Amino acid sequence: MSVSVTCPYNLTMNDVSTKPSLTLDLDDEVDAEEPTNFESTSDPPHNSQDEHETPVDAEQLLPPSRRGKRRDSRVRFEPEEKMIRCAELPSPWDNAPATNKIEAATAYRESCKALKVRPLSKVIQLVQSVEDFKKRCDVLDLRGVRLDNRSCEALESLFKRLQFLTVNFDNCGLEDDGAMAIFEMLDFYDSAHRLVLARNPKLSGRAWLSCSRMMKKSHCITFLDVRECVFDDFTIPLIGRPIRANCVLKTLHIEGNELTGRTHLILVTALKTNFNLTELFLGNNRLVPDDMAHLGSVLKMNSTLQLLDLRDNLIGDQGLSSLCEGLWEQHTAGLTTLVLWNNKITAKGMQPLAVVLPTHPSIETLNLGNNRIESSGCQTLKSGLVGNRSLKRLGMVNCRITCEGAIALAEVIGDNKPLQRLDLRDNDVRLAGLLALSLAHRVSHNLVRLDLKKNIRSENRDQELIKKLLLDIETYGQRNKIEVEEREAREAVLLRQKALEDEKKKKDEAVEQERRSEALDALSTALHAQALVEDHGLPNAPKPKEKEIVEQEVEKNEEEDSREESSLENGVEVERKEDDTGDVAIAGLLDDEGGEQAMPSEDVEHSIEDERQGADSASEVEMVEPGKTSSSDDSQTAVTDEIENQDG
Repeated sequence: MSVSVTCPYNLTMNDVSTKPSLTLDLDDEVDAEEPTNFESTSDPPHNSQDEHETPVDAEQLLPPSRRGKRRDSRVRFEPEEKMIRCAELPSPWDNAPATNKIEAATAYRESCKALKVRPLSKVIQLVQSVEDFKKRCDVLDLRGVRLDNRSCEALESLFKRLQFLTVNFDNCGLEDDGAMAIFEMLDFYDSAHRLVLARNPKLSGRAWLSCSRMMKKSHCITFLDVRECVFDDFTIPLIGRPIRANCVLKTLHIEGNELTGRTHLILVTALKTNFNLTELFLGNNRLVPDDMAHLGSVLKMNSTLQLLDLRDNLIGDQGLSSLCEGLWEQHTAGLTTLVLWNNKITAKGMQPLAVVLPTHPSIETLNLGNNRIESSGCQTLKSGLVGNRSLKRLGMVNCRITCEGAIALAEVIGDNKPLQRLDLRDNDVRLAGLLALSLAHRVSHNLVRLDLKKNIRSENRDQELIKKLLLDIETYGQRNKIEVEEREAREAVLLRQKALEDEKKKKDEAVEQERRSEALDALSTALHAQALVEDHGLPNAPKPKEKEIVEQEVEKNEEEDSREESSLENGVEVERKEDDTGDVAIAGLLDDEGGEQAMPSEDVEHSIEDERQGADSASEVEMVEPGKTSSSDDSQTAVTDEIENQDG
């Protein structure tokens, strides 16, 4: 094997000073005891003669004692049947033996005894409540149970025999060694779909590195809850790695970790290449408007994320404007749920939201609660809500809305057909606003639930009217709920019918396609046969579809020929009978004549036989084509002359 190496240094060997392109043979052995004459000097000025000099042969660069000697290649490959190929490890559940409650509980107790820890009562109760060990259990709930490293290792005997939908280690005081053991077990045994690690602040880089590896390799963990854990610039990239690698994770809870600034940027950057995560919870992370600029740029590129929870942050009106810029770029799909609870948003922030709502295709839930939107913000937001055709749930709890804002929202109820729930609790809505909401609810047949404050302040004389309006609103909600359920049931039936029709249509298309393919195959076969006939002079074989027609024509011709032959035979027999009658009459006439001698009987018989032969010859003549004569004409003429002589 040869490699071309360009040496950047001057070579001084046998009075040669140049910068050649060397070709070194890696199979040659170089004696370590015999030093080479390579020397490193400063680069000389460029000389045009160097371009025309002949490169030095690698054989000349070797020591004299090693020139002309080559080491035999020692590379050998084993036969193919002995080759070892890499493959995925088999699942530990493929050939797992059957187990029962007693065996599982006993194995867990023995494991705890070997590790010198006390068995957990919750684990024993869970094992005793299991009915079917072949199915996943609902949850392994160890919330609040203190787990040291040995207690975590003892859980392996449980994970060997049971799988779960949810494994909850919330506030268990996990440390790095114990958490690493749990992550390895969950990875190997596929023990859970949902993993909760919330409120475990002792976990550090080693544990999160093991968690990152588990998430990248796991095919079943779709939910991860790491609320109120400690993350910094070193640990947050470990969470971002599996997200960037597009792991199967669907839901991520990472609230209460103060992910602001650089840590937030690292996390949201990983979302740009992820197309599996659908729910992201970033509440209570002290996010500021600059953080929303990064998140808005992610929303422009990522249309897979459906739920974004930003409650209890500090994004303000500027941060909401940055989010709306990202939502504006989502034309076909995007967020369906946006939670902005308690984010210091005012009426000024409703302007960009009112612009983006009519054009957004998928937003269904919008929570603006606990913000100072006020009635002026409701007036600004009204145009966006009326133009939107996807919003079903609107939350505006404790937004300092008065009767003016309630009247504006009443207009939205009458005009926005998809809206099904409106939450206006803890607002100062009085009789005028309540009356407008009641009238709009009576007209609307889609609003199922309208939540209002129960203790509405008013004068004593208006209390009865307020109670009646609240009762009417509740009645309208129940009416609309029944209608919506019936409408959804009808739509479900129509969808099923459409699905059946589509399936039937696909089957018909498949049958038609198969018929067309058969026809094309038959046509190609016929064309191929015709090509063979033209190329090789073979007899022209009938086409597959013409074969039946040809056979029918042949049968028809055979039937006509048989009928003609039968008719000819019948005509010959009639002529023979007439000839026999005429011969008898002639014989009688000859007997009656007195002066002449009658013909002998033998001569009469010969003459009759000759006449028959003549008649047969005549029939053969009739069958000959017109204009042609038969070979029996001469014999017929001779028979006729003999009969005339006898008559004479």
